[in-house]
Amino acid sequence: MKVKDMGPMDSVFTHVDETTGVSTHFNVTSMEDDWRVRARSPIRIPVDEAGASLFMAKRGIEKHRLDRLRGLPKLDPILILHWIDGTHLVVDGHHRYVAAYLDGHRGMLARMLPRSIWRRHVITDLPDEIGHSFVGSYSGIP
Repeated sequence: MKVKDMGPMDSVFTHVDETTGVSTHFNVTSMEDDWRVRARSPIRIPVDEAGASLFMAKRGIEKHRLDRLRGLPKLDPILILHWIDGTHLVVDGHHRYVAAYLDGHRGMLARMLPRSIWRRHVITDLPDEIGHSFVGSYSGIP
């Protein structure tokens, strides 16, 4: 996917590999709209302190967004990719996950996406420098 193919309000998630420094940009909006994603049956995943702590430290969790989610039902599945190295990568739902943990939930719904689905939503023409500028920022705003 190229930037020119994106809508002006599309949400983007950027993952910067801590080992290689390579950035991978995902169009989360197009991913959520993809019928192949919507057709995936959600599964129940654990919600734990380790995951919440990781997201608080590395995913720019914004207090005002977290506060809005507290106490609400966590019904929308988060999006998790089967990552290239055999691990998993959350690309949408970090705030919902942390709010679920803080609200005492120990499980939530997720859609697990294989590479055959998510690779269509990788933005291929954004330079690595863009991803590096997002590190330590909130929603891409330094």
